[in-house]
Amino acid sequence: MSFLLLLTAAALVHMPTGCLERSVSPGASGERIEAVIHDAVLDRDWLRLRDCAHPEWPPRLRLANDAERRMASASGIPVYESLGLGLDAGPLVVRAGMQVTVWRDGSARIRLAGTATQSARLGESIVVRCGTGWLLRGIVRGPGSVELATPSSWNQEAQP
Repeated sequence: MSFLLLLTAAALVHMPTGCLERSVSPGASGERIEAVIHDAVLDRDWLRLRDCAHPEWPPRLRLANDAERRMASASGIPVYESLGLGLDAGPLVVRAGMQVTVWRDGSARIRLAGTATQSARLGESIVVRCGTGWLLRGIVRGPGSVELATPSSWNQEAQP
């Protein structure tokens, strides 16, 4: 009997904080809610769950139901706004495969035609393949317009 009590006490000592008092639901014992993440685009809440038996594993996300949302807000679990592709991220102005103009103004004006190797929004960096096969890195300045980053970024083996 004392051995069983000692074994139970040892298991409680190694249990990560919050595993007992923040269990998710009767069917999902052994997990704790680390945070609630609100997705403004889908207008849904997600639970970030941690496995208590394996806290070194990465957390997983699960769609929260109404009861779990109320329980999480009442227990003081932090709520975060999603930082993914939010409404303020802006539209893609260059899409992969699109014909773009790579340019640079300075002591010499450079204008090259090329194909975007990736999609991007305003201000993002992309790689453009020019007709000669050269890969140039630049910054998206508008629809189909990419400013050449620096001459040192010219490289036939640049990675996108």
